[in-house]
Amino acid sequence: KQRNTCVIGTAQTLAVTVGTLPAQPSAITAGNATPCPTSTGNTYSVTNVTGVTYAWTYSGTNQTSTAGNNTNSITVSYAAGTSGTWTVTPSNTCGIGTAQTLTSALYRLRAHPGAIRAVNDTPCPTSTGNTYRLTNLTGVT
Repeated sequence: KQRNTCVIGTAQTLAVTVGTLPAQPSAITAGNATPCPTSTGNTYSVTNVTGVTYAWTYSGTNQTSTAGNNTNSITVSYAAGTSGTWTVTPSNTCGIGTAQTLTSALYRLRAHPGAIRAVNDTPCPTSTGNTYRLTNLTGVT
């Protein structure tokens, strides 16, 4: 209570809620674990938390965010992209929280098998059963 020489006043109270920094986001979920280096529509997301804004960055090259900036889910396109690490950093009115990361290994194009070799370099125009060969590469069809 407050006192002065004239009157005794009524005490006032104010409830104060102290905010906190946002928690580290959930693990980043990739729509495609190994996207092609020239692909579009690739999605990355974390669980949404009300009141939190998400900043996405990528350490690789040649990617463009096409939707979802500052949200928990983004869509990106790669144009001759390189592998890198996605980082999502949460923030709210109290500040910046701990970031979450995901390494993104873009699908690598396979080496081409080399020159086509003909068993008979000069087949006749009406010949059949001509054989051609390529160097076999594991995992390439």
